[in-house]
Amino acid sequence: MTVGGAQQAKGTLGGTPIANLLVYALDRKLTGTLVIEDPEKQKSAISFRRGIPSKVKVGALIAPLSELVVTAGVLDSAR
Repeated sequence: MTVGGAQQAKGTLGGTPIANLLVYALDRKLTGTLVIEDPEKQKSAISFRRGIPSKVKVGALIAPLSELVVTAGVLDSAR
């Protein structure tokens, strides 16, 4: 996680699940950005403000939300 431009920690998700990191940030009211890099070197980022996620940027677009809700049958394609 970076705080004020300086990297504060580095590790892998093999030993610490992402859910634990989110709870850790919330408990300690951290402000900064958590950058997650996958094996293909694509980076995703979650920005926190006082422990609450405020912005998320995904490294690779899987599908737009509009396509997912139509596929799931939540909305029809006309909407």
